[in-house]
Amino acid sequence: LDAALSLAEKFQPLPVEADAADFVEKALAARQPGGAFVLYHSIMWQYLPRATKDAIAATLEQAGREATAVAPIARLRMEPRDPTKKWAVLSLTLWPGGETRRLANCDYHGRWIEWIG
Repeated sequence: LDAALSLAEKFQPLPVEADAADFVEKALAARQPGGAFVLYHSIMWQYLPRATKDAIAATLEQAGREATAVAPIARLRMEPRDPTKKWAVLSLTLWPGGETRRLANCDYHGRWIEWIG
């Protein structure tokens, strides 16, 4: 936690007010050549309108087709998968390839994590 707080102090995050789909599109367009791009989200997907979800997915798929091993794109998310379950699922989609892996079941508030191997 101390290391994370130190990084946040050194590289202060700038809140951005934007439509989620527009934000993802602009962030992907501004990525650095030869660098990895990671989109992370947690417990927010369920609140987006269907059109926004579809736009983000399409933008990621398009960018993923251009991803390389030197400049990969990842989507890491902790989201509810089944509303009847009392946990979220941590999943990773990685391009090139576009394969999605389920990594863990997680408590919504970080009290526990069950890694899936």
